[in-house]
Amino acid sequence: MSCIWPILAILVISAWVFALIDIVRRRHSMSGGKIAAWLIAVFVFPVLGTIAYFIVHGAGGVPAAP
Repeated sequence: MSCIWPILAILVISAWVFALIDIVRRRHSMSGGKIAAWLIAVFVFPVLGTIAYFIVHGAGGVPAAP
């Protein structure tokens, strides 16, 4: 049971880093203001911002339908 916390921490940090990389890679599909807003949201609220980003934009570089 004690090994679940390090695994959970690694998963959360990995998702956070992946979200940051994905935001920066979407420069062609988002305006500078949206990129800045998402970066601020993900830095200020790491877990909630990352979850919200993946819900809104999905994972993988293809924007979700508006």
